[in-house]
Amino acid sequence: MVLLPYRNGYLLRWMDDMSLFDSSPHVTDMLMNYPGGVLQFAGSYLTQFMFHPWIGSLLLMAIWACSVFLAIKAFRLRGYATLLALSIPLILLISILNIDVAWLTIPSKGYIFSQSIGAALSLSLFLVYRLSKSFAIRCLTSAIMLASFPLFGFYSLLAWMMSAVYETIEAFTERSFKRLSIVAAGLALAIIIPQIYYSYWRGTWTERDGIYLKGLPDFPFSDGDLYQWMPFIILTGALLLLTSFPFIKASRLSSRKTLMAGIAILTALAGWSAAVSTKTEQFRALVLMQRAMQANDWNKVVAIISNCRQPPSYEMAVIANFAGKMLGRQTIPLPSEDSADNENGRNKNVSFTRTALLTVPLSYYIGHTNLSYRWAMEHTVKFGPRAFFIKYMTKCALVNGEIKLAEKYNDMLRSTLFHHEWAERYQPFIDNPSLMKDDPEFAAIPENTSREIFFGQSPH
Repeated sequence: MVLLPYRNGYLLRWMDDMSLFDSSPHVTDMLMNYPGGVLQFAGSYLTQFMFHPWIGSLLLMAIWACSVFLAIKAFRLRGYATLLALSIPLILLISILNIDVAWLTIPSKGYIFSQSIGAALSLSLFLVYRLSKSFAIRCLTSAIMLASFPLFGFYSLLAWMMSAVYETIEAFTERSFKRLSIVAAGLALAIIIPQIYYSYWRGTWTERDGIYLKGLPDFPFSDGDLYQWMPFIILTGALLLLTSFPFIKASRLSSRKTLMAGIAILTALAGWSAAVSTKTEQFRALVLMQRAMQANDWNKVVAIISNCRQPPSYEMAVIANFAGKMLGRQTIPLPSEDSADNENGRNKNVSFTRTALLTVPLSYYIGHTNLSYRWAMEHTVKFGPRAFFIKYMTKCALVNGEIKLAEKYNDMLRSTLFHHEWAERYQPFIDNPSLMKDDPEFAAIPENTSREIFFGQSPH
């Protein structure tokens, strides 16, 4: 609770603003034709609640509490070993707090919730398998797990992998080696089913590369992105390791060594989560300045940078200078562009993310609405719709007199749980564009002196 809504509430709120739940038939059909798309759909819906970070965090922690309960039951954790079940929510917490400005370029929908739902699902499937005593029922359960790959992707395979490890240990423990036939048949299906899905599932748009990992976030496969993959690598390893615990004597699981090992593991994970939750003050300030700018609260923009104890980044200074001009105040010197907020060196494409954080909003306010719209659309096409971009696309369309286009985007926001309030504020201008001339925000937008859209090329 401390690391989520209290310490990082601003981050969760920003992550919601840089997301969008779209239940239109086209988007829903796309997700249903992607491995793990069901998880993304559910996660995208729940991410809306991060508009109010405390509510969203409570929902997330409820899923984690279910995961802990399922882990204790599925792995038959007894004594001090029950502490190890707490490692699951801690690892999932790290996977969320680990994200910074990279959130802009993660195409996976519902990331905050989808991975936690997936982990709980894997534990549920494995629990059903472990409680099944009949050889035939276990064969059927294993087949169902693997057959659900089109819906749950990697997490279906993870459930099967836990079952395979459990079945292998049980076979050697009870010297019932015929049970290994389940593992062998399951391994063949685990390899074949994703390939069959790719080749014959009508409508799928997934690629073959990394198909076995679909359902996990679509992170790039490079050394620089290992930090994003690490929580999921550790989570997978931990769950597979815990499948052996039902075969360990209860006395050993209640021993002092187990207690000390559990405390050490949880302490390490808690330290890791605390470390990744600490964002630079520049990043926090930039996020808050973006929100104030959306509300046209230029005094707050200036107040945020004035209260920042660290030197401002280039992005912060640019926004603050624009706010100063709007208020008729003195501007501040611009630092070097190399001082861009680049948390832990992870923002590898500063120029591209700068188009999202600077070009989109500021181009709108200086009257270059085509440029603002162009970059909002660029990010939307590449990484999916975000409420932040849809809002500026709506306003740019209004300023350009494209009322039907503005209505299209505004309706997307009106269909959400919480951004609909923003949409209702701009709906009167869609219904009656003549009201714009008397609105302080639109009245302050200079006449569009630039018709440029793409790299200086005029559409006329």
